Amino acid sequence: MLEIIQAIFRPEVLGPMIPIVGITGGLLYSYNIRKLKIKSQSIDSDDLRMLHQVLHENQEVNERLANLEAIITSLDKELLSLRASQDAELNQQKVKEISEQITKD
Repeated sequence: MLEIIQAIFRPEVLGPMIPIVGITGGLLYSYNIRKLKIKSQSIDSDDLRMLHQVLHENQEVNERLANLEAIITSLDKELLSLRASQDAELNQQKVKEISEQITKD
């Protein structure tokens, strides 16, 4: 066994093996990196299903928000018109009181 190890680790054998091992290791490293990138970019069926579900929920929330905005803006118009009519009634009442006071004097 020792003779095999000594035969392999001679300088004339190791010299050409170092670049071969380095090139092979670099190629394997770049292959694994590309494989991981491709794997990370691919979407499995569960993730795709979840993505469609989230998109559908987002669309529903946007529709609900649009409905709420429509309700709130219509309520604002109604409240403003109600407030205006209450103000008009109050102003009429004040004018009537002032006119009564003036006629009394």
